[in-house]
Amino acid sequence: MTLTDATSGLALSDGDRNPTPTADRVTGVVGLIGVMAAAVLCAWLDLVVGEGIHGSTISGYVFTHPITFTTAVIALIIGSIAVLMGMLRRGMTSIRHTGAWLMILWIIGMAMVAVFPKHNWSVGPSLSGHLHRAGSLIAFFALPLAVALLVRGARRRGMGWVAHAALGFAVAAYAYLGYLGVQIMIAERDGVPWYRAVPLGLSERVLLVLEVLALAMLAFGLSRRRLITPPHR
Repeated sequence: MTLTDATSGLALSDGDRNPTPTADRVTGVVGLIGVMAAAVLCAWLDLVVGEGIHGSTISGYVFTHPITFTTAVIALIIGSIAVLMGMLRRGMTSIRHTGAWLMILWIIGMAMVAVFPKHNWSVGPSLSGHLHRAGSLIAFFALPLAVALLVRGARRRGMGWVAHAALGFAVAAYAYLGYLGVQIMIAERDGVPWYRAVPLGLSERVLLVLEVLALAMLAFGLSRRRLITPPHR
């Protein structure tokens, strides 16, 4: 027996109207744990180590607390993979969708951040530092657009307010990136080095908080007990 859901227009079977099976919620739970673990570890580094959040980037902890920093990045990668797998499993996206590939780019960028340490300026620039910077730029630009493209499928599967919250954080992240870009262009026009135009550490943290919150919203939605799932075929 099938019915049509009045809010989404999806055909629902008797099984679809039941609470989402525990196995289907695992990806959301794992995603949420991974994302929150990364946030807690980074917050612990800032609160306990306290190297100065305005000028020192989070990546700088790789030289003082490498295990904690790398664990945080790996937790974020695992959480991101779980969210992507959950959205694929629920039919919110497909592997051919641009949003899915942008999420993969975010994961690759974070992997580069974990594998390649940033520049150690007490020694000088390095290939590893250049790859680290490239990975962070790929990740920071890819995730907000990935979320913006993926929330449509999330809304269709019953993640209404969660999807809107994720989109809001993604838009805020891009707005902040735009603000940073304008500040850097103004500084370069005035002959000020780009790395002095904005507080690097604080800017990185604000951007990371917005993007992690967008990802956490998707993970939370996937972990909920009731979701509208795709019709059985």
